[in-house]
Order: sequence, then structure tokens, then C-alpha cells
Amino acid sequence: MATTTTPHAARQEPSRLARATVLAAATLTLMAAAIIAPGLPAMEREFAGAPGADLLVRFVLTVTSLAIALTAPAAGLLADRLGPRALLVSSLVLYALSGTAGAFATDLYLLLATRALLGVAVGGIMTAVAATLTGWFDGQRRASFLGLQQACASLGGAVFLPLGGLLATIGWRAPFWLYTVSAAVAVLALLALREEPRPRLGGTAAEPHRGARNGGRILGVYAVALLATVVFYMAPTQLPFVLGEFGSSTTVVGAVIAGSTLSGTVGALAFPALRRRSAATTLTASALALLGAGWLLVGTAGTTVQVLTGMLVGGAGVGLVVPNLNLRLSELARPERRGRVLGGLVTAVFLGQFLSPLLVQPLAGTTGLADAFAWAGGATAVGAVVAGLVRLATVPRSRHAPVTPEPSEHTERKHPMIHHCVRFTFKPGTAPEQLEEALASLRNQGEVIPSVRSFLVGRDHGGTYEWGATFRIEDLDGYWEYLMHPAHRRTDEIGLPLVDKFVSFDLTDDPDPETGERIAALHQRRYDGDPALTRLVSDLGEYEGSAAPGPHGA
Repeated sequence: MATTTTPHAARQEPSRLARATVLAAATLTLMAAAIIAPGLPAMEREFAGAPGADLLVRFVLTVTSLAIALTAPAAGLLADRLGPRALLVSSLVLYALSGTAGAFATDLYLLLATRALLGVAVGGIMTAVAATLTGWFDGQRRASFLGLQQACASLGGAVFLPLGGLLATIGWRAPFWLYTVSAAVAVLALLALREEPRPRLGGTAAEPHRGARNGGRILGVYAVALLATVVFYMAPTQLPFVLGEFGSSTTVVGAVIAGSTLSGTVGALAFPALRRRSAATTLTASALALLGAGWLLVGTAGTTVQVLTGMLVGGAGVGLVVPNLNLRLSELARPERRGRVLGGLVTAVFLGQFLSPLLVQPLAGTTGLADAFAWAGGATAVGAVVAGLVRLATVPRSRHAPVTPEPSEHTERKHPMIHHCVRFTFKPGTAPEQLEEALASLRNQGEVIPSVRSFLVGRDHGGTYEWGATFRIEDLDGYWEYLMHPAHRRTDEIGLPLVDKFVSFDLTDDPDPETGERIAALHQRRYDGDPALTRLVSDLGEYEGSAAPGPHGA
């Protein structure tokens, strides 16, 4: 299980107040632009004399998303260079100032400018929150807190959207005062958070190969996030007009839209348990299928209650997919680049928000708003199911993937392969949920590490060990990528403290007699660079393997 990465020994447990502050900041993010959505029809009437007012009023929501999309990469760079605390505090202050400024705008273009500044603030907050949580935690605790982050973001929508609808009955300017809440959170962040030491920059000669291989996966995550958001953001931008056809009040509009965020909270809270039992790709496809099914229900609804039902189903899917994508990126990114990679996800999400009305409006103009929901939902659900089936059919790296090459593959390939094998026994008294978490993390290595061609994790029969795993890797560069991958480190931290006996060995058909020495050198290199890992392995009751550290190397 062991690997090499930046040591974590210096990491300190954040205080309860610090954790609560970061999660409170998360409540201000996901639906920040949509707080004023219930007042859009009244806003459109006030600015009816402005050229293109019908589209520009919708841009009052989406220009915020565009600003987030354009500035989140810079926010990620600041998080990596300066630390997330400074980014979070300054962004919270800007959020309060730019958000409330809209209440005083008398010109539609001035209002759009304040909403763009709000977008800069939201991008900074989202990036800082994600960078803080992934820096604080690893393993299942990271998954749990990313789920809590999304739950809090959804809960914020469930609270603020109905309040926005209620205040919109006073006037469309009234909901803008809700943005003052961030001033209090900024004070808490200033008092409760401390700047953590930044991860050591630099790397190894093999890391560019790892970055290139992971780059495609990271871009794939961004694409999924963008497409899912284009569909989901039909709720605040189009649903008020759908419900207007049913004669619903602004309060009802806010409550129905909030329904999706409330069910999103439930989905996000369920995410850690589901992630332990499901592959990342399977969970993503299932979540998108839920979103599509929900929007299909909205599009075919004949009453407000039926619309609410669809919103609840779709919201649950979004609550699952967002923390899953965050976790996947945190596993793929090197620690010193994590802020930039997570900032890219923020860009994808909010670019999807900006593009949503631009892409949906032509469809709605052709089919009608309700049918636009039905078409978008049907396409999303079918696409998710097809993508999941294609993934199962074409990707061999699953827990049931063949470990030995097929005869034709063995005869046709030009390069020898390495099979990295581990056998281990858990300590007596290990809780079943801890055991399952460690095995799930081990399987996750095979799914997310690009250099792993196939793998198997399962029971070990015929020996003194209870469990075993094998990973088929193409060459030594891939072997080093396997050792260095964050998903591997996650398994180390989760699994090694639970293990009593452990053996690690390698099989290869490479005729070069020095291959074994080169593999041992890679293992020695990881131990030399990671004292925390060396201590984890040294504390095992029994350990055999290349370059065994501490007492096991005697």
C-alpha cells in the first residue's frame, strides 16, 4: 500500500470553530447568484425599457457565473501561493460589499457590474473552502467533509432561496440584503483560521509523465461538471417562468427551487457512505441519471407539486455528483497544485451556469419551457446510462478485471509487464466498516491511477494471509507513478494502521536481471523522502518487501 508524498506529520487537527467557519462559508456559494431569482419577473418589468431587457435580466444571474468562471483559476493560483485563509477572508468581504450593492443600482448595466464582482468573490470562496478541506483531511475524512461542504452549500440554498422569495414580495431589491451574512463569516474566518504550511514545491523526473496522464482525466471531470451544471441551472433561470404559468407566487417559486437544494443536502450527506461502496465512475453516472430523471419529471408535470417532485429527484443527483468530482480531483492533483486544479472545477461549474440560458433559450423558444426541461432531462439520463454501460464494457480496470493478460495481448505487446502484488492480514478487532473502507480505497487505486492496466483485490486463499491485491503496470515509469499517486497515499493512511502482517513483491517477464534492483531503488527512494510513511511501515507487526525500512530491514 505504501507510497511517497509530502509528509503529513506536521498537519494539525483544525478546531471545531475553524471547521464550522469553513462550512458556513460553503453555505454562501453554490446558489449565491440565484438568491435574487424569485424577483426576476419584477426586475424585468422595471427595466422593460432597456434594449434586450428580457435577456439581460437573466444575465443578472449568469454574469456572476461568468465572472466566477473567468477568475477561479487565478483564485486557485492564489490559494497555492499565499494559502487559502487570506483568499477566503478577502473574498468574504468582497461578497458582502458587491452583493448588497445591487440593492442600490438604478441602471441595469451597473447592476450587472456589481454581479460580476460578486462572481469574483464567490470563485475565491469556493476555491478557498475546497483547498482548505482537502488540505486538512485525507482518506474517508476528506470524503466526509467534501460531502458536508456540498451539503452546506445545498442547505444554504434551501435557507436563502425561500428567504429571497419572501423578501421579493416586498420588492425585487430586498433579497440583496441577504449577502450581508458573509461579513459575519469573514470575522469568524479571521479569528478562527490559521494559515497552514504550504506543500513543498518540486517533484521528480517521473512526475511530468504522471501529470500528462492525469491531465486527460482532470479535463474529463471538468467536462462532466460543465454539462451537469448547464442542465441543473435551468432551475433558477427558467423555472420561475414555468411556475408563473401555474400562477405561483414568488414565495412558492423560491420554495420549489429550494426543494432541489434541500434534496441536494440529503444526497451530499449520503455521499461518503455511497463512495465507500461504489466506484467513482458508477456514482457519477448514477447521480447524472437522477438529475436527468428529475428534469424529465419537471418537463412533464401538470401541477406545482409534480414540479417539486422532479426538483427533489434532480437535486439529489447534484448533491451526489459535486463532492464526488471534488474528491476525484483531490486524488488526481499533486498537493502543491491542488488549489489550481480545484479552481478549474469551479470554473467548469460556473461556466456551465453562464452558458445555461444561452443554450437553453433557443431550445425553449422552439419547444416551450416545459418541453425544454423534458428534452434536457431525457438527454442527460440517457447519456448517463449509456456512458456508464460503455465504461463497464470498455474499461478493464475494475475489481473483477483480469490480472493476467489475454494470450493475444501477451504475444502481441512489445514491452514486458510488472505485476505488483501485496498480501496482508488485518489486526484482530478491526471494525468491519474500517476493513471495507481500506479495501475500497485499494480498489480505487486501480480505478484512478493511469498506469495501472488492470487489477484485482480480494481474499487470499492457501496461505497465512487473509487479503491480497495485484496491479498490472507497464513499465518502471508507470510503477513510480503508481507509488506517487495521491490515491495510493490515501490507502496508506487508511489501511496501514489497521494491518498486522504485510508482504509486498513483484512479478515481471522482463529478462533484464537489474529490474529487481531498479524496483528496490524506487521503494528506497520513497522511504528516504517520506519519514511519515517509514514510521507507518515500521509499526507493522510483520513486513517483507523491497527496501524494507526500520526494524523490518534488519
